[in-house]
Amino acid sequence: MGFVDKLVLDGKRKRMEEELKEEKLPLFIWGSGNLAELVRKYLRIHEIQAAGFFEWPMVRHDTFHGNKVYSMEEIEEGNSRYNVIVAHGHYSMAAELLTHASNINKIYYLFSFDYCGDNCNTYFECDTVRSLIQPFEMIYDRFSDNKSRENLAAFLNTKMTGDVQYIFDAFEGEMSFFENDVYALSKTECYWNIGGGRGETITEFLKNTGNRFKQIVTLEPDLESYRFLRRYIETLPFVNQIFAYLCAAWDKQEKVSFFHDDDVTESGGIAEGEENRVLVDGIPLDKLFLEREDIQAPTFITANYFQGIIEMLAGSKYILKRYAPALAIVVGHNDEYGLVRITEAILNANVEYKFYLRFHQALATTLVLYAVAE
Repeated sequence: MGFVDKLVLDGKRKRMEEELKEEKLPLFIWGSGNLAELVRKYLRIHEIQAAGFFEWPMVRHDTFHGNKVYSMEEIEEGNSRYNVIVAHGHYSMAAELLTHASNINKIYYLFSFDYCGDNCNTYFECDTVRSLIQPFEMIYDRFSDNKSRENLAAFLNTKMTGDVQYIFDAFEGEMSFFENDVYALSKTECYWNIGGGRGETITEFLKNTGNRFKQIVTLEPDLESYRFLRRYIETLPFVNQIFAYLCAAWDKQEKVSFFHDDDVTESGGIAEGEENRVLVDGIPLDKLFLEREDIQAPTFITANYFQGIIEMLAGSKYILKRYAPALAIVVGHNDEYGLVRITEAILNANVEYKFYLRFHQALATTLVLYAVAE
């Protein structure tokens, strides 16, 4: 079966919100964190009333946005039948939940999230995907294994139809940047963490390397997050091996407009005056590397943010061509053109890269493009 034959291009969509509006059973949101808040906003936008929040197997919070957070036992005792809606943090636990909760009628899954706004379950247009068949086929043919090809078809079908079952069928198990079947970490990594946040990814890297590495370089454009990141780094015994910069990875040295709120910082266009946007310094990674004698060429680069990836890659052409570091870039939250443009940007710098596509979790948003020069 060819690539096009695997795609569902009939334009039919599974509209969860329409089904939920017809439901008479109470609907409970599983979780009480950032993703549960996105679910709550999604339901409110579509005028769907949630009966409450619950946590399982452990209740971590008493309340969430002024609402009581229930235990599973309380939900079961108070409802003979009910529905559940979840975000991706609980996808892998859903089957186990059903063995402990006998009164659940159905579990609903959101298939994508917009962490910088209120949009959930954003679809791909079939006509747009159809217009990109040729570049998608080029990517499909360049993938180094069948799993990547299966994941591409599952991703596109889920985004076009809203049916998460395509991803569920392709998903084989949770992965991360540092624990996967594509790239194995060495004890001499020069790891570049683009979008350092508050040190969460560095912490995971250190755990998986047993604190054995050559150097870490991290860029974080958000001032509040950067200060937190710096304080974290200064607590580490190998602080002299970690270099942190308050800036954004960009294609030229200039001011860049970034979205900011308490949970995320996200690159955007160069525009002032927009709500929740701040101007930060943008710098090409090539320039940073060539001008700083104390940092070494990367062996592995990771990036997990929504906009600005193309600019980051454009500003890294020398590094990608000369040193060919392994790349791991989250591509699941882009639009229809995202994966095509990111792949083209990498090949524009170095045609020797081989590509792999993996879901880190059973969710479109967690799709990661790995590029390795073999």
